[in-house]
Amino acid sequence: MPTAMDAFVQFNFVLLDGSAGPAQAASVKQNGPRSERVDVIARQLRQQLDEGDPGDTAPHALSLTYDFKLRREVHGDVAWLAFMVDIGDGRTEKLDEVAFMVLVHNDDDRAWAGTRLAPYADIAILPAAPLAIAVRRVEYVPPIISEWFTKAAAGFFSQE
Repeated sequence: MPTAMDAFVQFNFVLLDGSAGPAQAASVKQNGPRSERVDVIARQLRQQLDEGDPGDTAPHALSLTYDFKLRREVHGDVAWLAFMVDIGDGRTEKLDEVAFMVLVHNDDDRAWAGTRLAPYADIAILPAAPLAIAVRRVEYVPPIISEWFTKAAAGFFSQE
């Protein structure tokens, strides 16, 4: 019996370098349309967005990796995700936000998303929704995180 291929989702993607801090204008590293498969990683990230209280911003681990934890807040068709890594001493966990994403499914909800993005960019001048904006907050973001930016967007924009 043949299995169905994972669906692909199209969205606009912007990667900003905010490692110099919010006082400096974030420089654009990538900008343009993307097509991403809604695979097991995207579905797990979607599950992370859907589970529990949408306003719960506490860090949560993913079952696929222990390399980082996610904080998130969801408001219907918009959300933000913060990628947290442990910079503690090995005995005590100390989480640091190395990157975050703002996800906008519908242009009507850009204002809420813009408040999270405001120190780094003006959402009004960014491409139309569906829109995923990833902001690197530190110079070095672990590859597993940066490689999963578009997976997180695919999970959020999927209809599954």
